[in-house]
Formats: sequence, structure tokens, C-alpha cells
Amino acid sequence: MESVLIVDDEPGALDAIMYALDWEHYGFAIKGVAASGRQALELLKKNQFSLMITDIRMPGISGLELLQEIRTFTSIPVIIMSGYQEVDYLKTCLKYSVKDYLLKPVEEEDLAKLLVNIKNEITHEHMLNRQLHFGIPAIKDQLMKKWTLGLLREEEVKDQFGMLGIEIQDDHHFCCLIIEFDFMETTTFNQTNFEIQMKRYAARNVIEELILNQGHVFEISDERFGVVLFHALDAENEICIQKKAEEIMLFIEKCVKIPITIGIGTKGNKLDNTFQSYAAAEKMLDRRFFLGGQTILSADQLPDDHEKLKPFETQGVISIIHAVKEQNLTALQSCIEKQKKQFVEAETPKPLVQSTVVEILVQLLRVVQEVGGQYDNLFELDLGDYKSFMQYKELDLLFKYVEEKCLVVLDFLAQQKSSQPAKMVHSVKKVVERQFSSNLSLKAIAEQIHLHPVYLGKLFKAEEGISFNDYLLSVRMEKAKELLLYSDKKVYEIALEVGYQELDWFYKKFKEYTGVSTSEYRNKSKMSS
Repeated sequence: MESVLIVDDEPGALDAIMYALDWEHYGFAIKGVAASGRQALELLKKNQFSLMITDIRMPGISGLELLQEIRTFTSIPVIIMSGYQEVDYLKTCLKYSVKDYLLKPVEEEDLAKLLVNIKNEITHEHMLNRQLHFGIPAIKDQLMKKWTLGLLREEEVKDQFGMLGIEIQDDHHFCCLIIEFDFMETTTFNQTNFEIQMKRYAARNVIEELILNQGHVFEISDERFGVVLFHALDAENEICIQKKAEEIMLFIEKCVKIPITIGIGTKGNKLDNTFQSYAAAEKMLDRRFFLGGQTILSADQLPDDHEKLKPFETQGVISIIHAVKEQNLTALQSCIEKQKKQFVEAETPKPLVQSTVVEILVQLLRVVQEVGGQYDNLFELDLGDYKSFMQYKELDLLFKYVEEKCLVVLDFLAQQKSSQPAKMVHSVKKVVERQFSSNLSLKAIAEQIHLHPVYLGKLFKAEEGISFNDYLLSVRMEKAKELLLYSDKKVYEIALEVGYQELDWFYKKFKEYTGVSTSEYRNKSKMSS
């Protein structure tokens, strides 16, 4: 994810930008918020951001002064969002290479298109920088990535490998490993970007030294490296994938002092098998949520008897999850009992049973995510919880645990169903009616009704035909019109009463909403009466 810094002195404007769209969907994450130009300058000097979005008129250092100052030490892409369309502002923005100048209120579609373009530019720039720094290794990285994603035909792989001096023998077997850095989740803000990059560089060197001519390392993302191991069929040259993974983990923790998790894919003896191996390694890492980090998760630890059961594709798992989605308790209990009976009759090995249970939990998690739920409150598993249920010595106990988790999700879905969209939107409107004069945000309301703000925003727009921010604006403006007509309050008093701390911003929004200024509206109404 590319990190974003948002700068605006008005809390309401900050909330509007933060919840305007699903940032992660476009490859961005808001990592910093500043209420002034000076605060933004300090954050930019101490942290690494990929994009800055700033207002212009702010106390202290203005947005334009901030832009001029940061161009002395960074070329970060900048988007200006302002309520003012001044020629001098536009000239300054052009001078300092601003990506775009958007007028408030910003339309979601305009911002989304701009983010897509900027994300593409950043990705292209990252790729060029890596190629400049690493030359051929960067090209190898791209080739390995395309190969493992199944984007190259066998003849293309052989041809391009030959040009890069990579030798593939006919008797080679292939296996993919994905190495994920666990430290990235907890230390991103405690270490500088330079320190993080140095750790990644050191980790890659360790991996390359350990595998030597037995495979190749390639970069997947800032948090992951991929490894393709080659090994011959004869026993003398064959390598133990599990031992190699253990060796990699040991030396990275010892030499680089960072925790990692490794997912090991399946083995194959054809170039085209690498895609399946990579996919299996990814699937193993998907279980990290339940199994915890700093471990090795191998697809080869599962039994080879594919005719009995495939833990990731078993019909039993599909039936259980379908019953949960349909909220059919009777069918759910029947499916769980049937799956348990199959395991007993087939005398299924314990590791396969445990793996299937983990798959059920993963699928339950996805069910919750699909309806916009906050899974943290439903799945409170940590490594200790995982170890507890994995130590169950009786199948009945293990499946009792599964049933309990399924029932938790059933209850959640029932609550969601009873809270129909219209009812939830009605609740939101009630909150707005009571609190429109305060610093109200969609995020605060979403927390009260236990929904994700992005999901709630989309739900509101689908029901009402307008965004939450537009609805809040209309409520505030209608109240302002009422106060202008039927009270002698000063305009600044009315502005504060309807939730605007900044008088200039209130004037602008009122004229945009009514087509006339506050004084014109008040005088016109008096004349007509």
C-alpha cells in the first residue's frame, strides 16, 4: 500500500477526504493526518509518504508555502483540494508540479480516477528505480514473478531464462516458497524507510547465499520475497525443501534479527507446475491469521491421498459455509455431523482434519468480511487460542469448537439481516438530526452501529441517492436557512450552530447550496414577507 498524508485545518474536511472512498481498493492507505502546514512539514521530514493531499488556506504555513518548502527535499506527488479557484494558486501549483487541483467538495469519481493514475505512475517509477539500481536482477525479478503467476508459456520461460543465463534441466523439480516479513506490521512507524529497506536488502542477501545455485529469489512486494527452488530427481542432488526453509528462517532471525513466516508450495516436475506451487504457498500464508506468524506452513505436510479428501477443496467445507450463508441452522448441524462422520469412517489423519478446520475458519472470516463486518470482534484468535484447539485429542471437541464459531457468525448474520439497509440509514439520519451542529463524521456513526464506514457510506448512497456528506450538508443548510428567516442571530452565530467553525467556509457552502449569499437570502425573504 502507498502511504498518504492528508493536510487540512478543518476536521470536517479531513473526515470527508478520509471516508470519500475505499482507499485500499486503489492501493493507498492513509498513514498521516496534519491540521496545519507546519505539522505536515514535520511529518514529511520524519516519515516516508507516497502522496500528499493538502488544502491551501490554513493558519501558519499555507498549502502553497508548504508545497514550496517540501520541493527542496522531496518530489512526492501532491494533490491540492481547495474551495478557491484563483489563477495565482494555479500558477504556483504548475510551478511545483502538482498532480491536480480539485475544487471542494470533491467528487468520488474524480478522486478515484486521479488515484488510479498516480498509483500507476508510482508503480512505474518504483520499477524503473529498481531496474536502475539492480539492472539484470530486477529483470530476473519480473521474469520470476510472471512465471510463478502463470503469465508465461513454457517456451517463453525457456527462451527468456536462456537470455539471462538461468539454466533449467529436464530432470528438475520445482517448488515455490513465499517469505513474509512479520516485522513490517508492527515497526513501520518506529523505523525509517531507509532502515526497513536495509533489513530487506540484508534478508535477501541471506536467502541468496543459502540457496546459491539451487534456485532464485525475487521480490513480490515490500513485505514478501518469493523463492523458486530447483532440484534434480536423483537422491544425491535432491534438496529437502522443509530443511531449506528452516535454514532460511534460522539465519534471517539470527543475522538480520527480523521475524518471518514462510509458506511452502507443492512440488512439480514441469515448468507449468510452478504456478500451482506458488498458489499453494500463497494459500498456506492465508492461514497465518489463525496459525500466527514466525512459522513454516507447508502444503507438503498434508497427506498425499487426494482421493479421500482435499482439505482446501473438500465438499464438506463448501456445504458448511453454504449453510452458514443461508442461515440454516439445521442444515449446518447436519453438514458438520456429516463431515465429522466422513473423517471417522476414513480414519483421516489428524493433520488433515486440523487443516480442514482451519480452512473452515478462514472461510467464516471471509463471510463476515463480505457483508462489511468487523471480524476482530468475532474472531479473537491469537496464537494461544490456535494452540489450544489444535491440541484437542478428540474429534468431537474439535468439531464442537467449529460449531461454536459457526454459530457466532450465524448470530452476526441474523443481526445484519434484522438491521435492514433502510433501518440502518434511518438510524444514521436520526444521528445527523441530533448532532449536525457538532463535528460529525461517518466514521463515528459507523462505530456506533458496528459497521465499516466505507460500507455504511455506500449503503447510505444506495438508499438515499446522495452521499452522506451531501445529506449532512443539506441538513445544515436547511437549518441555516430557517435561522436566517426566523431569528436575529448573526451569521457567525448561525454558522457555529449548524456545525461550521470557519465562517468563510460556511459562506461558500451556503452560496453553493442556495445560489445566493446569506445576506441576499435574508433580505430577499424579508422583502417578500
